[in-house]
Parts: sequence; structure tokens; C-alpha cells
Amino acid sequence: MTARTCRLQRARRGWWLPALAAVSLIAGGHWAQSDSDAPAETNEVQAMSGFGKRIRRIEAQIGNLTWDGELFNYPEFREIHAHPASYLSAAWDALRSTEFTDQQKIIIAFSMQGLDLPRFMRFANDMLRLLESGMISYDVFKLAVFPPLEWNSKLAENYDQPDVARFLQRVLKSEQVEDRRKEIIRERTLTGKARLYALNMQFWKEMGMKSRLKAEAAQALSDFVEKIKKIEAQIGDLRTPNKLFEVPDFRELHEHPTDHTLEVSKVLEGPEFTDRQKMIAALSLQGLEMPWFLLIAEHMLLLLESGLVSYDVFELAVFPPYDWNTKLIENYEEWDVARFLRSVLESEQVEDRRKEIIRKEILTGKAKSYVLNRRDAGPLG
Repeated sequence: MTARTCRLQRARRGWWLPALAAVSLIAGGHWAQSDSDAPAETNEVQAMSGFGKRIRRIEAQIGNLTWDGELFNYPEFREIHAHPASYLSAAWDALRSTEFTDQQKIIIAFSMQGLDLPRFMRFANDMLRLLESGMISYDVFKLAVFPPLEWNSKLAENYDQPDVARFLQRVLKSEQVEDRRKEIIRERTLTGKARLYALNMQFWKEMGMKSRLKAEAAQALSDFVEKIKKIEAQIGDLRTPNKLFEVPDFRELHEHPTDHTLEVSKVLEGPEFTDRQKMIAALSLQGLEMPWFLLIAEHMLLLLESGLVSYDVFELAVFPPYDWNTKLIENYEEWDVARFLRSVLESEQVEDRRKEIIRKEILTGKAKSYVLNRRDAGPLG
């Protein structure tokens, strides 16, 4: 299983979670609030004394923690996650304690994911020290410092910051860290690929479903799938994609791509959908502006390399006929576009003919010149 596949599977399990409160670390390795964030001493003692009981009550309700997103069903967890500064000293003591099980420590680790970057880096460094001293298991360390990206993408997004880079080098040198994690850091985090994927995930969340309830999301997906199947029935094959514009339902989707990006994502990832249905869904997003279309293209490459879409679906979605979309061609000199095109060239799942076109036509500027000249002469074809 590739690193892309692992991240894709994690991304499908839950939603992006915002960074929340901030705290500071004092000398001696113990966590405490800054002067501005610190509650009254009495309140802090009360929070510490009741913290363990809260964690155990959460665990009792959740049973076996097979899906981490379920934690947000419980008000006590939401309270801790929303106000980590009020519970951080107690959390630190619990993580070092032998009185808490691994599952309880994992719940605690998830509750601390809202720390801002400087404080999270102190937390991460101390978690690595606890791992190397044998005070926490590798599973606890991994979920505390490298949780699913929907929980926290701080390391992925800030890998080139000096303090983050130093920490990642510490992890690479640690004998207690598994080789698989080190491979992910080298191949995904330090190359910037994980950051692009994190931004991709953020895009899918921000483009239209921030406030939808689960029932509303299910209904929206059902309505979208019904519309795609209706369009498919009306056009037959897709040998001439422009036939889609003869169908009013497709024209509506194409004119408002930001209204259904998440539904498109579900269709593209779903094994129950045919290639033709996936192509219709992908073509409905061709009207997205840059940089959103670039994120769609990166998402499609992830799906291709994970085996969730066929090459034909990828090709039509990312490199459609010129009269549909020439964004990558016209912006090939932009840094993010050039990086994506290099990723395509490096992919073992992309056909040699496409790589030849990228090298000889797109990256040389010939395709852009052709597009601009044809546009001056009339509609592209």
C-alpha cells in the first residue's frame, strides 16, 4: 500500500478539524498555561483532579475506539478539545502515568490536537522523549504527533519551518520510530507532497459542506448520484464529451461546480460507480478556477495511484479536450503547476504517451502557444 493510499483512506474517515486554543511549555518538561491563558489556581486543581475521570467516562461510552471521529459525539471530549489550555497539565501527567491505558492515552492525545504550532512542537518533542524513555507506546506517540490529517496537519503544512524540520530530523534518527513512519517523512512530508494533500483535503471541506448535517450530506449525495445517472442515460456513450452540454442537468452542474465538489469526490472514490459516471462527475468540475482546479488534479492523481479511478477517468478529468479546460497548459510555468506536472511524470500509473506530451508540448510552452493562437482564431476544438 502506498503512502498516498494510506493518506487517502485516512482522509475518507472524517473531517478537517480547526486549530483551537494555545498554551505554553515551561522548563522542566511539564506543561502549564501562559499567564494570559492560565485559569485560577483553584480551577486548575479542579480540572486536573477531574481530568482522569472524564477520560475514563469518554472511554466507557465509546468502548473500542475503531473510528476516531466518533470522539466528537461526546460533549466531554468536545469540551477538552475546545479548551486544551485548561486541561494540558493534567493531560501531560496522564500521558506519563502508568495508571492510564493506551486507549485512554490516545483519547488524551487526540484532545490536544488544537494546540498552535509553537506549542504543538513542544508537545511533539516531549512525546518523542516519552517514547524513547519507554513511558508511552509507539501507537500513542504516532497518534499524538502524526494523527490523521483531518485532525492536525501542522507538521505537513510547516515542514520547511526550522523548528519543524529539526523535529522531523530527530524522528528520522530515533531508533524507536518505525521505518514506515520514516519513509513517509522522507517521501511525503519533506518533499511537500503531504502539504499539498493537506490543502487538498481542506479544499474538499471548504467547498460547500461546512455546516451540513450528516442526514443533509447523505441526501445531497443521493440527489447528485441520481442526477449523474439521469445524465448518463440521456447521453449514452462519452466518445463525444461535448454532447453533455445538450443535457440541462449537466449544464447546471457545470455552471456551478463549487456547489457539488464533495459529492463528486464521493462518486470518484466509490467502487460502485462506473467509469462513465465518474467521467461525467469529473467533467462537471472543469469550470473551477485556479488554484482549485489544481487541487482537483492532485486529488485525481491520488485516486489513480490508489486504484480508485481508472486511467481513462484520470486522463479526461485532468487533461480534457482543449475546449473544456486549458488551465494546466496555460499555467505550466507557475510553481505549483510545474510541481504537479513533475508528479505526473514520476507516477508509474501514468501512461508514457501523456508523459511525452507533458515533456515535449506542455513544459516547452508549445501547447500554450497553440491554445492562445487557436483562441485568437476562434473557439478551441
